[in-house]
Amino acid sequence: MLKFIKRYMIIHDTNNWPFRWFGFWGEFGNRQENLPSIKVFIDPIKNESYDKIKLLDYLSNGQGILATSRAAFSNIFENETKTGTVAWRTDGTRFWFDSICDYIQNFSLVIPEKWYKEIESIDFKLPKYIDIDSAVLDFQNNVMPTIN
Repeated sequence: MLKFIKRYMIIHDTNNWPFRWFGFWGEFGNRQENLPSIKVFIDPIKNESYDKIKLLDYLSNGQGILATSRAAFSNIFENETKTGTVAWRTDGTRFWFDSICDYIQNFSLVIPEKWYKEIESIDFKLPKYIDIDSAVLDFQNNVMPTIN
């Protein structure tokens, strides 16, 4: 299951997200209560302003760094379990749970504002070569949830 260092978890919004990870939610189950609620990141107006084709292409094509069964993570909004895989992805700077693509497309999820602006500033183009050096991603100091 996921663990999260409690002392770092506070309520966040899209303008105040201090981490390089994104996409694990308190709604994933009772052991995830220290993770943020996905509800904080639902904004139909901001979501509508996204260049979704480019953003979703960027997010869905990040380098996969860890994959697991999608059955372990039901769709929060539809309360259904889907088949297939779900993965952590990276662009070498950030890492995210790739189910956010479905939530952006279908449920008005928004990503941290700073992330969107940075991705937009490089015209939604992933680096040609993605360095998956854990020191660059700084997993431990970014207080990401870990699977054990």
